[in-house]
Amino acid sequence: MAGLLARAEPRSTVPAYASWLSQNLTSIENLDLLRDVAADGWRFTKWGLRRDPAESPGQAAARMARAVERASQSLGSPLAVDAVGTWTPSVSLAFAQSCDPSCLLWLEDPLPQHDLDMYELLAATQVP
Repeated sequence: MAGLLARAEPRSTVPAYASWLSQNLTSIENLDLLRDVAADGWRFTKWGLRRDPAESPGQAAARMARAVERASQSLGSPLAVDAVGTWTPSVSLAFAQSCDPSCLLWLEDPLPQHDLDMYELLAATQVP
């Protein structure tokens, strides 16, 4: 069947990524953890990026943007992050305005609920 669907020879390996949502990127002090995970041969890694509800939207966004940039620089490549449903719309917009988009492959679940208008605003930013 594969011969009917694909012209090329099937690959013996499939690139996969590691999802580390149990880890909060802003709480990782020792960047060796990120480097150790990256050294395991994953295509890329995705990390939890949880908002601290005690912070203002601007403070939370700036802290999370710094964590993403620090991790990306440490790995020498962009990474994926997941807000894990902990962000508000104002945090999402503030993050999109403060984070260096070259440090991200993608941002997953930046809003706690489906909101087409907010997603349209976020899509207009440079954050993937």
